[in-house]
Parts: sequence; C-alpha cells; structure tokens
Amino acid sequence: LVYASWGTKGSFSSILFVGAFYLLIRSNRRPFALKLMGCLVVAFLATAGLYLAGGSDPGPIFSFALFFLFVRIFSVQGLLSAQYYDFFRHNPLTHYSSVNVIGWFIHYPYAHPVGLEVGYSVSGDPLYDAVAHFWAYDGIAAWGLPGILVISVVCAVVFWTLDSAAQKHDPRFAALVTCYAAYNMANISLFTSLLSGGLWALILLLYLMPVQAVLPSRWRLGQSSLSGLHLGLGLSSLPATNES
Repeated sequence: LVYASWGTKGSFSSILFVGAFYLLIRSNRRPFALKLMGCLVVAFLATAGLYLAGGSDPGPIFSFALFFLFVRIFSVQGLLSAQYYDFFRHNPLTHYSSVNVIGWFIHYPYAHPVGLEVGYSVSGDPLYDAVAHFWAYDGIAAWGLPGILVISVVCAVVFWTLDSAAQKHDPRFAALVTCYAAYNMANISLFTSLLSGGLWALILLLYLMPVQAVLPSRWRLGQSSLSGLHLGLGLSSLPATNES
C-alpha cells in the first residue's frame, strides 16, 4: 500500500530487508557485526562471480540486481557526498531553511528542493532528484563541511532519545522496529526521517509500549536445568533464583 501510494522502492524491499535483519539478530551465538560482514562478503563474491560468468551482457534482470546492490546501496551515497560538496562550494548554503519550520524564519535560496537542484547541476535533467544521506543533505548543504559535525550532534541526540525509549524492551525487538528508519537515514534527510519517515512516532511508541517479559532461549534453558537440578536433589521447594 505504501509503495503504491508513494512509489518508494525501499518500502517494497523492506519486506525482505526486515526479515533478513531478523535472521541476523535472532541468535546471540556470534557477534552481529561478524555475521553482517560475512553476509556482505558472500553477497559481493557471489554477485561478482555471476557477473564474470555472464559476460559483458548479463541481461535486464541481473543488471537491475547489480545496480540495486552495488550502485544503489553501496556506491551512490559516496558519489552524492562528493556532488553535494562540489555543488555547495559554489552555491549558497541552506542553513536548514529547507526544513519547513526553519524555513518560516530563514529564506530558502533556491526555487526547487535541494535534491532537484543538485541533480540538475550534475546531470542536466530537471527531474533527477539527488536526495542523499543526512550528512550530505543536512550537513554539507546546510553549513558546508562543518555542518557534518553539527548534524552529527543532532543525530546523537536522536539516538540517545531512541535508546532511552527502548531500554526497557528486548534490544532485538527495538532493532527490528527501527531498522527501516535507519535505512531511511542512509538515504534521506534526518528531519525527513523523523517527521515524514515516522521515527519520532516509533520513539514515542517504544516509550509508551508496555514491557512484555520474554526471556531469551538460553535463559529459559538455564531455568529448566536449574529446576531439574532442584528435583534431582529433592530441593523442589526452594524458590528459583533470578541471578544469572
């Protein structure tokens, strides 16, 4: 429904994205970072091998897969960072006037949104919307290179607020709830992620949501073993301890 309304490919691919993220974090046996890196290495090697095997013309379906993996996810944001830096070296900075509320007090110096202005500058296509990650869109576009530090502080406050709201929940649950919001932040403005992307609503819901006591599987196994030990020793009347 969201994809049909807005045409955002990310909302459609999130069906697989969130599911894959769940598979990575459902177990604590190996560190998440190692599992994520291993999956990325396998994806790169498999895709590169298939490209070499397919020759110079891999076909439309595989070409789209290559574009989505190598260009859209891993490459284009680095390219956009350089394009934003080059554009705002020679053009006026926004000073966050692109944000609706701030735009009431500070004049926005362009006729079109930032993404369209940068996209037209680098491609000549007036319809190319070069929307970038928040370090480029809210950092470089607003204050140049020092703006990266400014928006990083703002982002740290957002992360601290999110972490405070989610601290009473299972970290794996909170990660699944917010992983698509993190994906948004890698592709659009931080303020857009908070407002239009609904990150503020997720933070509020995590804060208001009642805690559901769900013990990890290792702890349930430990409790079962402890109960069996009590029965074996004739100590079934002893209260179970909550200490690890």
